[in-house]
Amino acid sequence: MPIDLSTELLGLRLRNPLILGSGEMGNSGARLKEAAQAGFGAVVTKTIGPRKGAVPPPTSPRMWAYPKIGTLVRVSGASPYLPQDWYERELPAALQGGVPVAANVGVFLSQYLDQWDLAELKVILRRMQETGISWFEFHEGHDLADATTREKWGDFVMERLTQLKKFIDIPIVVKLVYRYPADMVRLAKQVEAAGADALVIGHSLDGIDIDPETGRLVAAIGQLGRSSFSGRGSFPYWLNLLFRVCQNVHIPVIGGHGVWGWEELVKQTMAGARASQMLSYAMVKGLGVVRQTLRGLEAFMKKKGYSSLEEFRGMALQPERLRESTKHVAEVNEELCTGCGVCSEICYGSILR
Repeated sequence: MPIDLSTELLGLRLRNPLILGSGEMGNSGARLKEAAQAGFGAVVTKTIGPRKGAVPPPTSPRMWAYPKIGTLVRVSGASPYLPQDWYERELPAALQGGVPVAANVGVFLSQYLDQWDLAELKVILRRMQETGISWFEFHEGHDLADATTREKWGDFVMERLTQLKKFIDIPIVVKLVYRYPADMVRLAKQVEAAGADALVIGHSLDGIDIDPETGRLVAAIGQLGRSSFSGRGSFPYWLNLLFRVCQNVHIPVIGGHGVWGWEELVKQTMAGARASQMLSYAMVKGLGVVRQTLRGLEAFMKKKGYSSLEEFRGMALQPERLRESTKHVAEVNEELCTGCGVCSEICYGSILR
């Protein structure tokens, strides 16, 4: 039985559901082309801001891999290129990879509010459109500590999205990176109502680790004054938010965090994702994991008898599957019990009467 890994997204037929997520592997046209040739179904640029990033154009990713916990501790920032560099040189180079290219533009990030007005943005986005990219991906703000500020920020996102829809002719995808479940669902519904064509759910989380041998931080605290991690370590957190958003919106949703092989890809698809972004796994293990993940997905589908992704997309959202994972409760047979206590050692958490 032939197995079809393709997926429909924003009017496009992607050859597979794996998308290179926005990050250091997409900080130039050459890197994006390389990722496309490695097997991704589509690629997204590093966040393009109105100014160059603080770090000069790198020869290698500005991140530290930490394979022990399956995540990346990141030293990152804005793109090393100006918008003009992207639409004149980098995006055309990226398109040579032969897959859809999306431009991640940090228009909703708070630090850009006083730097990038709508008139300037309009010119830049139109020039990017003309290169032949397939969609824009925008962030909304995520460093918002209190509920009042987050609510006001949501209003700004809605206003700016409405403005952008008036002069952008390709789809607009909004990357929701809130770390608050109730806010995430509320904002997802607002963004959908304001005209977003799709959503991405997932981002890095603030965090550190400590080397027990030396007591030193394994973290990227440096010029940005913060550290964050991404990858499999926080996958269940973002899967929960992805699942909740898929329950509440009708536009396509893309999983944006923690795909560390075919199993996470399957889980996001079962939660309702139309596609899944990968970044950390490829950075830690190399671009060879792209085809490895796709082979694993194909083997899973063959084993289960699936011929297309649609056969299990959203499976976990079905009412009959929205039950407790288990209802098994350990019981004690009092007629046989000797009171030795071994059961408590090997089955911790059961209730003894």
